[in-house]
Amino acid sequence: EIPEPPRMLAGSITPNIAEVLSAINTPAREVILSANKKIAFLSISEGSVQIVDISDITQPAILSSVDAYPSLFTALVLSKDGNFLFAGCLEKFEVIDITNYRSPQIVASLTFPRDIPEDEYAKATMDISADGKTIYLASEGIAILDVSNVTSPKLISLSSVSDRLVLRLSPEKHILFVAGKTLEIYNVSDPHS
Repeated sequence: EIPEPPRMLAGSITPNIAEVLSAINTPAREVILSANKKIAFLSISEGSVQIVDISDITQPAILSSVDAYPSLFTALVLSKDGNFLFAGCLEKFEVIDITNYRSPQIVASLTFPRDIPEDEYAKATMDISADGKTIYLASEGIAILDVSNVTSPKLISLSSVSDRLVLRLSPEKHILFVAGKTLEIYNVSDPHS
């Protein structure tokens, strides 16, 4: 016997496969979790980053927000020590000190030169190297950033393409997969080469 496909709940965007535990009204475009899974970081469509306490998942609470670069499709990734949040699109990259969740501060900002028009629908993706010193950022191109000094990030390279790209590092973090019209695979053991 073939099971019925999941039904949609009225007003829900998820199939009827699980109970909704809680919700907060926020126009999030991206969400990542802290290492202890008690804090959620949200990229908000109005161009800010919200920090949400989810230690009690039945009562999430917005702790703070910081005005980050106003892109609808900003990607987020945490530093390896969990003290900094990296927020970026292919126009700007920002480092946010999150040691105090109630008072996050932008501690560094880097603007990229643009030679192609921004695609307002191109979502950025971002990943961090195993040693936590290199960020890979993709949208309409690829930016590689040195974040060994988080308060002074440096652009290693920037390439623009006319294709929307997404990227992901291998679990070992030395192979970079870039997908667009083709899948390209790079050895990034030494991102400076």
